[in-house]
Amino acid sequence: MEGGRKNPFNNNYPGDGWYNAFLKRHPQITERTAEPITATSACVSEEDIRGYFEKISKTLTEEGHKDILKDSSRVFNGDETCFLFCPKNSKVLARKGSTNV
Repeated sequence: MEGGRKNPFNNNYPGDGWYNAFLKRHPQITERTAEPITATSACVSEEDIRGYFEKISKTLTEEGHKDILKDSSRVFNGDETCFLFCPKNSKVLARKGSTNV
């Protein structure tokens, strides 16, 4: 129980009913088909990654949430959690009318 509220999800994951209700509560969000990115767009340097984490650390520190970086439950392994690095026609949530999806 975090923040005094009980987690309503089974196994800490929302079900289809919750997802569908979420979309109904937020009509400005729609499910879209993501456009695959090209290999050149996906290339990221070590410098890019280090810069990203420096900015995240700075922002979290300024907002008083630096402890997030030390919380092991917030560490994800892209291979094991099925983050798609080159998605093919995967579904994403986007603001209605957005062009870059």
